[in-house]
Amino acid sequence: MFLVWLKLFICAALVIFFGAKLSRYGDIIAEKTRLGGLWVGLLLLAVVTSLPELVTGIGAVAVVGSPDLAMGTAFGSNLFHLAIIAILAGAYRHQGPLLAWAGAGHRLLAGVGIVL
Repeated sequence: MFLVWLKLFICAALVIFFGAKLSRYGDIIAEKTRLGGLWVGLLLLAVVTSLPELVTGIGAVAVVGSPDLAMGTAFGSNLFHLAIIAILAGAYRHQGPLLAWAGAGHRLLAGVGIVL
């Protein structure tokens, strides 16, 4: 049982470490290509950070034979991201609405995401 928790904490530490690196490199790519952070975040970071859910979903269906587990992973991930946004909005409430900080391009993409 201890070994399982140890593996979990090691994986969590690796995700945090490489997530910070990914953000830094995405910012560098945005500057070098002059695409801007919005497009690099949309095209590169969104795809890369969605790969774990994709692999987990495919593994749940193809290897384990449990489509319910795949759907739980997809919905759980989306709900967790919404919870993060809600926590940030509550934590920074004294500086104005969180969405007011976002640029017009982010608001447009948010609207497209809602429609989809």
